Amino acid sequence: MQFFKRLELHGFKSFANKTTIEFLPGVTVIVGPNGSGKSNIFDAIRWVLGEQSAKSLRGARMGDVIFNGSASLKATGMAKVELVLDNSQRHLPIDFDEVSIARHLYRTGESEYLLNRTPCRLKDISTLLMDTGIGTDSYSVLEQGRVDAIINSRPLERRILFDEAAGISKYKASKEEALAKLARTEESLLRLTDIIAEVRRQANSLKRQASKAERYKRLSAELHLLEKEQLVRHYRALMQERDQVEASYEELYARVERLRGELDKLENEQDEIRRKSEEIQLTFEQTRAESFAVANELTQIQGQIELYEQKIATCDSRIAALSAELAQIAARLAELDEEIATVERDRDNQKLVFEELEAEYKARKQEYEAVKSQCDAAGQEALELRKRLGELQIRKGALESQRQLAHAMEAKLKTELEKGEAEYLALQQQIEALAIEKDEYQSSKEEALQLLDALKADLAATQRQLRAKEQALQELRTEYEKIRREAQTCRSRHDALVELQENFEGYYGGVREVMLRAKAAELQGIIGAVSTLIEAADEHELAIEVALGGQAQDIIVETAEAAKAAIEWLKRSGKGRATFLPLDLIEARERPPQWEKMRTNPGVLGLASELVHYDKRLERAVSYLLGNVVVCRDLDTAVELKRQGFRARFVTLEGELVLPQGAMTGGSAKSQGLLHRTREIRKLNQDLQVLQNREAELASRAEAVTREISGLKELFEKLQISVNRQEIEAARTTKDLEIIEQKLAERTAAIRQMELRREEVSREIAKHHQLQEQALAEQQAISTELQGLETRLAEIDLQTTSHQQELAAHSQKLNDLVVRMSTAKERLNNFDDKLETLRKERHRLLDDELSRRNEIEELRATQQEAREKIERFRATICALEERQKELSERLTFETTEKETISLDLHKLGERGQELRRDYNEAQNAFYEVQLRKAQLEERRKNLEQQAQEKFHTTMDELVRDITQQWSHAREQISAPRIVDQDEENGGDGAGEQLAVLEPPDSLEELTKRILALREKIDSLGVVHVGAIDEYTELMERYEFLTKEEQDLLTAKAQLTEAIRNIDGKTTEMFERAFEEIRENFQEVFRQLFGGGRADLVLLDEGGILDAGVDIIAQPPGKKPTHISLLSGGEKALTAIALLFAIFKRKPSPVCILDEIDAPLDDKNVERFKELVQDFTSTTQFIIITHNKQTMALANTIYGVTMEEEGVSRVVSLRLDEYDEIEFAAEPALT
Repeated sequence: MQFFKRLELHGFKSFANKTTIEFLPGVTVIVGPNGSGKSNIFDAIRWVLGEQSAKSLRGARMGDVIFNGSASLKATGMAKVELVLDNSQRHLPIDFDEVSIARHLYRTGESEYLLNRTPCRLKDISTLLMDTGIGTDSYSVLEQGRVDAIINSRPLERRILFDEAAGISKYKASKEEALAKLARTEESLLRLTDIIAEVRRQANSLKRQASKAERYKRLSAELHLLEKEQLVRHYRALMQERDQVEASYEELYARVERLRGELDKLENEQDEIRRKSEEIQLTFEQTRAESFAVANELTQIQGQIELYEQKIATCDSRIAALSAELAQIAARLAELDEEIATVERDRDNQKLVFEELEAEYKARKQEYEAVKSQCDAAGQEALELRKRLGELQIRKGALESQRQLAHAMEAKLKTELEKGEAEYLALQQQIEALAIEKDEYQSSKEEALQLLDALKADLAATQRQLRAKEQALQELRTEYEKIRREAQTCRSRHDALVELQENFEGYYGGVREVMLRAKAAELQGIIGAVSTLIEAADEHELAIEVALGGQAQDIIVETAEAAKAAIEWLKRSGKGRATFLPLDLIEARERPPQWEKMRTNPGVLGLASELVHYDKRLERAVSYLLGNVVVCRDLDTAVELKRQGFRARFVTLEGELVLPQGAMTGGSAKSQGLLHRTREIRKLNQDLQVLQNREAELASRAEAVTREISGLKELFEKLQISVNRQEIEAARTTKDLEIIEQKLAERTAAIRQMELRREEVSREIAKHHQLQEQALAEQQAISTELQGLETRLAEIDLQTTSHQQELAAHSQKLNDLVVRMSTAKERLNNFDDKLETLRKERHRLLDDELSRRNEIEELRATQQEAREKIERFRATICALEERQKELSERLTFETTEKETISLDLHKLGERGQELRRDYNEAQNAFYEVQLRKAQLEERRKNLEQQAQEKFHTTMDELVRDITQQWSHAREQISAPRIVDQDEENGGDGAGEQLAVLEPPDSLEELTKRILALREKIDSLGVVHVGAIDEYTELMERYEFLTKEEQDLLTAKAQLTEAIRNIDGKTTEMFERAFEEIRENFQEVFRQLFGGGRADLVLLDEGGILDAGVDIIAQPPGKKPTHISLLSGGEKALTAIALLFAIFKRKPSPVCILDEIDAPLDDKNVERFKELVQDFTSTTQFIIITHNKQTMALANTIYGVTMEEEGVSRVVSLRLDEYDEIEFAAEPALT
């Protein structure tokens, strides 16, 4: 029979290289010198089957199984063992004919198991092999050290072998799993009971909060609807006003366009001059671009010349390197030719050595056969004598066993009698000790109950703190939401103004278009509109806006060229007009005449240019706009200064304007212009930052409180767990007290039973004394006949020993010859492999030589091509330098013409300045209407944003659906509610319902209703809105938990029943298996010892399932004794007898034995061989041995050698492969 098919080792212990051992049916023997590594094969099998003890594998740690290197080989990074099993008979519960088990261990400490090349767990492999008799601790794996372990182990540890043989290991594993599940189930039940009580308490609390939250939701629903109605009415009023403003906007727009047409006529002449300037500029740019192109081309050609010169140098270096490589290749080819000739000579010499060894082996074989025939004749006579001798010894031994057993029983009964007295005194002492222990447990119980009360008090205090923190967290979240809403309102206002600013709403059409193009980087050199570049204090803002008028929309640019480019774009696109202030062209205004005298007036606040903030580089532009504007405190001051003859533009803080000619402008005005919008954006930014800081502070505080709550919850849970544990501890102490009381009762009953046992033991002692006298008389008659037989047998044994020694000598010589033949054959193969390697290398070198010669030719061709291109590039450079000189002269002429045209254009601009000032004043009125239009649009967007943020809809949808929402609200009045105990008793909220029937007629009444609802909601205090859903979820959880509790109770009953069934089945299976093994053990023991008696005894201390197994042995001629008192050989034979007794009960498909025959003499080895042969039909044997008699069993022999220190190697021989080699007793080893 075959079960193990193949074992592969790689990097395991001394097997550095990949080694494969094929296992064939029958007996496989592994031999080799001490220290060669043959036991490492046994370790490899145990390791791949899951051995976890490094000590059992003869190592200090598991990493020691990885090959650690030798003088010529490096250490490997991993150990790998794979065992392939034949499963055609389905010994394993898996539907594969072949099963592979592998284990890998990496030097990093990582490991893995594989089943059929698929990663798996060790548990999967253990489960697969369970009850097959195969495993690291099973009865099918036995080594010399394991023999001592079986003999010296405690009875309960020895029990494992019997469980495996009885097939109850998997049942025991199932029972342990069931017991663990039962313990977890009972623990879960205890925990679940506490959880259900807590959930019930929480539900009662949440019911009140949910009722309050429902009242809050009903009031909030009415408030929500009224706020929608308020928003809709504001929106309708806004739309009416916007229609009116639209009409005024159109009228003013027509007036501005008429004035703009008059200004266009004046600017046509300027446009013509600008066109001419642009043509000159275009020609100039083209000439300059061509000059740059020529210079760039010159640079590129110079670069190409340098690249080709570098390429030539690179080719020279490569040619030199290739020439050196060709010389090396030629030298190596010469060396290879010499090496090939040497290896061929060595191979021929090795072949002659192998043929000589083969001839010597045949001659030695004939001598061995002659000696063996003489040995067989003497052995047959000795066998017949031993048979008769054995029969007599068995009978004598049986009588001696009977006598000794009677003697032992007599001694045992006397010992029992003496022991009974000692036990009687011990029981009395135990009763006294149990009484003291009972008092101690009573005290422990009282202490446990006191500690439980203290823990419950701590738990209640922690719960109160937790509720207080949760209330504080709710208040923080309410304030946080309030700040967040304020920040959202501020952000909305800011974003709306920024959007107006970024889209340049409120600016003239031309200004807006230029700024948008500049923002898109389509126009260069644009700095910005004046209104976005200066900043005034709050009290000066209105005065500055009036002073600037339409000039607030002037555009400041870097240069006059940038202004011209923008004007040309406006003309091409027809997008309107704009005024530009080029910083390189604009001139600062001088201060008004007599300014120093004027500023002494207490009503004068300063020049407008000095009261604004701006970038210093804009100083000339700001001076141009505001340098002659004097800001006065009031109109009286301005008029007084004018009458005193001061010439300047005067503007007051309230927006009145006095022109140098005496014209006065004034009336009601508010600062709502572009400067105001810019300032408001800055202020909103500051306010938003403050709100965000406050929001972050509240979030941080809420987070801190949340962490405190988490800590309190964690403490609460820990205390709750401690309370649960203490309750369990109190229950356990109570249970222990009950057990002590029960033990007291049991000990008292035991004393009464011991007195009855005394009388029964005395009668048994007299009976066994009589049996001893009868057995002694029959033993004396058998001893006389045994003396004659032993004398004749001694003579034959001397002859047999002489023949066996001669036979062993011949066998050793044959074994040595076979090993030498195998080594010679392997060396011959090595020479063939080396010749093949050398010839391949020579062929490769020839290919490399040809490749390098071809590459040299290609490099020389590349060099020639590069030299030709360099000559052509140098001719091109001369032509380009000539063209560059011509372009330089043309650029000088075009620059002079540009400066002349620029001067003419400046003079024409001064003529149109007065007309543009009149146009700006007309445009201011249009701006006021446009500003109002933008404000209305901003308010509309604000209302749209409110609708989106508060109601998640648009204003159009809100206006359309408001009537339907009122109808829906009336239908919701009778919706069902959660009613708590307070409401049922007529408390707060009793009888409350929605007041929503019809919307109020006036906006004032609507506002009152909203305020009243908010007061009512505020009066509710902190409301946990999520309590409704939490209450619903909690009740669902309560129902789920009660159902789970019932499921756990059912599961507990099922597990208890399953454990009871497993105990019943395993008891029956073990009793049946133990009796069979016991009978087999007695039979095999007599077979191995040639007589004697042995027995297996159950030590039933805690029931049969937990009983240990003890071994009683009586070799022939000795008294019955415990197995630990036997000699080493007797222990080994006894362990072998137990192993094969188990095999007879439940044969394992494979048995692995590691040098267990070492302590046996030749006679016992022969008995061991006969026993193994009896099982070879059902079991595959793998035996590691030094004994030549054991080798005679082999169908296949593997030899393990260590030619190199620290590296094992396996050679094998199957005897049926060589017809000329037939060994009956001593097979040869190769």
